[in-house]
Amino acid sequence: MPEAARLRRATIADAPALALLETQLFTTEAWSEQIFVDFLGHPNTVAYVQVEGEQIVGYCILSCFPPESELLVLAVAEHKWGQGIGQLLLSTGLEECKRRGSSEVFLEVRVSNERAQWVYERAGFVAVGERKGYYSNPVENALVMKKRLSAPSPGPVGSEVLN
Repeated sequence: MPEAARLRRATIADAPALALLETQLFTTEAWSEQIFVDFLGHPNTVAYVQVEGEQIVGYCILSCFPPESELLVLAVAEHKWGQGIGQLLLSTGLEECKRRGSSEVFLEVRVSNERAQWVYERAGFVAVGERKGYYSNPVENALVMKKRLSAPSPGPVGSEVLN
């Protein structure tokens, strides 16, 4: 019987699998394994993965420097799109940033990436600006989005499922 999907904190040991999935999803601007190692080893990083069996099918990484945080990457394997994995990863990451004292979260997204913008809007992000020529391959502007977080939740978030 297949192992159930589970959400857990990402670790440095996940870096190779994250880099592989990243390359599949973001071919021209994918993070290297070393970038994942650097972020996952930093104390201000909030990172979660969704795992099915032994395979990582999604991940969310935020940089948390209260009172602000920044969503660095949210990604889900294409064959898992539309199953709520991105929303689960994002909401879990946002709760952890809130618990750590952040009151707002920012992100950048390609202006042409309507699918991602829909996910972020659904999570309560609003457009607050644009960065000209932010992306390369191809050169494209970034939409800057922001979400205000409510008061921190008491205690660890979802600790029973996060190990």
